Amino acid sequence: MLCDKCKKPIETRTSTQNRALHLFFTELADLLNEKGLYMDDIIQIELEWTPESIKKRLWKPLQKALFNKQSTTKLNKGQEINKIYDNLNKILIERTNGEVELRPFPSNEFKNK
Repeated sequence: MLCDKCKKPIETRTSTQNRALHLFFTELADLLNEKGLYMDDIIQIELEWTPESIKKRLWKPLQKALFNKQSTTKLNKGQEINKIYDNLNKILIERTNGEVELRPFPSNEFKNK
């Protein structure tokens, strides 16, 4: 990989460093979970939502809890998606005192695209 400005090679981490980094992530995650600490207990920063954070922090935990499926590609054509959506909507309404209620799930918008 080359630096965009200086056109010199950028040294990236070695495979050994990569394995060590991921081992560190695993060990720290295990330790924090053993202590019963959640992400919000450690990093209390306000971040704006992104499509990826919605998927990772809201949708996938519900998907895993309801259907024990890791990937959205493994969900069936309608029933599982609808159940996750309905549960997420209920949670959002409860946690925001009704300020956030989901619109109907997008469906017809994508038929002609």
